[in-house]
Amino acid sequence: MGYDGDPVVDSARTPPEIRASWTRRVLRMIDALPKRDVVECRSRIRADSLSRLENAAPLEWLPAEIHAQVIEVLRNHVGPERYRQLYTDMTLDGLNRPLFGPLARAAVSMFGRSAVGLERVFPRGWGLVARGCGRIHMTSSAKGRAEMLLEDLPPGLSRTDTYALGFAGAFDACGIFAGSTERSCVVDTSELGEGRVRYRLAWDE
Repeated sequence: MGYDGDPVVDSARTPPEIRASWTRRVLRMIDALPKRDVVECRSRIRADSLSRLENAAPLEWLPAEIHAQVIEVLRNHVGPERYRQLYTDMTLDGLNRPLFGPLARAAVSMFGRSAVGLERVFPRGWGLVARGCGRIHMTSSAKGRAEMLLEDLPPGLSRTDTYALGFAGAFDACGIFAGSTERSCVVDTSELGEGRVRYRLAWDE
């Protein structure tokens, strides 16, 4: 089962890119750490990448490798569990802002907490800030349950599970935004080497 309403970027033909505004959100999470940690984390990001990120226009497309550097530094510093929570917080904040807000509110209004809303909106929403960075679609669903597949990941985003873990945080945020009080997202990275990650989601409808 997949959403066909909007074109899905072909990762094999499109250079992996992420909008500067999204990667800067991650950088702001780093900058919110204690000052000593901020200095340490920033020192681990390549100077040319940091300069390009900070000087880019908000909607400018930047190489996904810059995003990969920033998320890897944050995840390695705070650990996977806190990183996932920070990504949830970042996504939830994004869902309440102009870029994602109208789309997210419309989905909840039309579909509630059903799998249909997730299937139709999540790929479209991610496509606003990333291209050539993998394809996300639903492979199965039932009442209060769904499986999402992230595939065709480029090598720069599949060397570790950090990028994939961010999606888990984003799914958590979608559940919170939709008003779910009980939810889970299990991440299966057993096929990460082949550029695929599976997410098993459950929530209260």
